[in-house]
Amino acid sequence: MRRRLLAFLLVPFILVAFISCEGDIFGTISDFMGQTSSNVYAENGLVQIDTSQGAAVTESTGSILALAEPVTDSSASGYDADAVAVYEAAYEEKVETIKDSITEALTSPTKTEALVEALSEPLAPTTAPPTKVKDAVAKISEDSGVTIHIPDPNAGTASDFTEGDMVTLILLTELYEEAESIDFDTASEDDLLQFVSDAKQVVDTVKKVSPAGSINLDEILESLIDDPDVYDQLFRSSSTSRSTPRVEEESEDDAMTFVKPIFENVINSIGTEVVGADEVIISKNLTRAISGFGMMRLSYERMAPGLVRSGVELDLPDVINYALSVIFTEADDFFDSVATGTTFEVALNDVIVWMESEDKEKTEPDFMSDETFDWGTAFDSFIEVKPAFGSDGTIRKTLDSLIGAIPSDLTLLEDALDDLFEPEPEV
Repeated sequence: MRRRLLAFLLVPFILVAFISCEGDIFGTISDFMGQTSSNVYAENGLVQIDTSQGAAVTESTGSILALAEPVTDSSASGYDADAVAVYEAAYEEKVETIKDSITEALTSPTKTEALVEALSEPLAPTTAPPTKVKDAVAKISEDSGVTIHIPDPNAGTASDFTEGDMVTLILLTELYEEAESIDFDTASEDDLLQFVSDAKQVVDTVKKVSPAGSINLDEILESLIDDPDVYDQLFRSSSTSRSTPRVEEESEDDAMTFVKPIFENVINSIGTEVVGADEVIISKNLTRAISGFGMMRLSYERMAPGLVRSGVELDLPDVINYALSVIFTEADDFFDSVATGTTFEVALNDVIVWMESEDKEKTEPDFMSDETFDWGTAFDSFIEVKPAFGSDGTIRKTLDSLIGAIPSDLTLLEDALDDLFEPEPEV
């Protein structure tokens, strides 16, 4: 695997997707990003925005949170099978209302605006997810190694949690329960289609309500192509034959060329604030973005086994969104794993300072300036104990499935992934 190419953030996943793009990528990305901008007609009262779907979602979420939770452990005192059945029926009814309302809202830009506005409202500080959701998310995080943030009303941080965050947690939990009941080898095409649609709904909801969804792929791509050094490296790489060894031509210094155009957009999307004399990433937004990317990643990985026989077609942004989700979840985990005191947040803040420096062409972010610490070796050690990074691991399998569902010739991207995941030759 070409691990040295900006190993600490897995930039190759994004770059190979960009490199493989043909012709009308800007139109393709714009059509499917699902970004919501303000509507001038609505703002001036010329169009009446239908807010019913947003209201239905928040009301249903509130109803779920208000349900009295029964004892679900059949061996515990107070267990009542009838009470459990009544609770589950009421819960599922509200979940279906949420799904139907989101599906309807996403058919119209004005309805989507109203939905996003409704789901952006913060929850009360004492709000906690249903026990069912909290337990399921904890198990999902443990099994997958991907951390999903859930509010702790006793920690004083729940006020940063929004209606949309709660909805996506509920939908993710439902998706995992649905996945457990499906045999992907024998399920009907209709069942697989429904499952993939549910997985896509979680992804689309995350993109609407989380800072993870505000990262603009158009702007990143434009920045890459507008930078002469980056442009040269991109198209030099894209025109290089598979038979030509590229690993020797690349270095971490080359990879740093890509940091500014990519992470300037990422950082701007998450947002910064001034603390003292320093401009820093907004910590709570970063936490929500990482959690949102975690839900996006898990949804794509759940979706992948059902794609082959479902007949669902995806688009290149799905590959890039999954790549971003891997980058954010693994970068956060990677920095926590190294004994340098550098967190992902600290690293991003160093990148902010570095991007503003006048001599950035001759320097690198502070966290990389310690010549006694080998980030490449640290990253190699990090992924060696993670099966997901293997040549037949979850990441590769998911990328293969997503690419296979795109009705375009992406041979170059497939070849690039072979380069990324094939074992490095022994020296």
